[in-house]
Amino acid sequence: ALAGDPITRNMLSQIENGQATPSMKTLQYLAERLDVSPSRLLGEEEGEKKFSLAKRRYRAGDYMGALKALQAEGVTGDEGNLILSKVYGALARTALEKTTAEEAVVYAKKAISSGEKSLYEDKYLRICMLGILARCALLSRQGEAEALEEYREEILEVQAATGLLAMEEHMARGNYSIAEQICTRLLRLPDALMPHFYLLRGKLFALQKKFSEAVPFLKQAEAAAGENKRLLQEVYELLELCFREQEDFRSAYEYAGKRRDL
Repeated sequence: ALAGDPITRNMLSQIENGQATPSMKTLQYLAERLDVSPSRLLGEEEGEKKFSLAKRRYRAGDYMGALKALQAEGVTGDEGNLILSKVYGALARTALEKTTAEEAVVYAKKAISSGEKSLYEDKYLRICMLGILARCALLSRQGEAEALEEYREEILEVQAATGLLAMEEHMARGNYSIAEQICTRLLRLPDALMPHFYLLRGKLFALQKKFSEAVPFLKQAEAAAGENKRLLQEVYELLELCFREQEDFRSAYEYAGKRRDL
């Protein structure tokens, strides 16, 4: 069944019995017919050659072919799961456009699940998949509230992180009024970002020499920081500055000691 124009039955038999070595063209032909990567036939499972067939098919827009290649090779490790999540994501988008919402839901969930197994999870892909799940839920009128809420939460987290970065950038440039405007637009923040938000809010007041207004936010940052030593170091330094400028030298000395003990 494998024999064809690129390879005769006789040559194939010699290769199978270790009496001949295939050319790269022949190897490529065999890999495609067997639906595996050339690296699988060569026994090379590391580096760039791994998942090469799946990558080529993905780039060519043959997403089902890419999925079959991955399944044949066996998905392992961070790279494998990342590629698998992208393949499932592409299949989910295609299904939503050309087939059924039910099929799109299956692929979108698999894309999210595969992405979560990878160290290199694609955050944008995750948001897109949650968007597809939300759209499908609205179409079917089943579980739309939960799907929409999860999608909104993910969007808010990305928007919040982007907003804090923009706020920090404008503060570094001395654009305090713009930083203040960004701060007032950050209506909802995930718990993980609250310590950083309190720190930036306090720092913004301190940079404008509004030391008494900075202290409450910096103390909130201290309480929320947990064991984040890098963040605490900056919080203690700013609190020391604020108290010193207000001539509360006892409190300033206390935070200088906390910074030293870190």
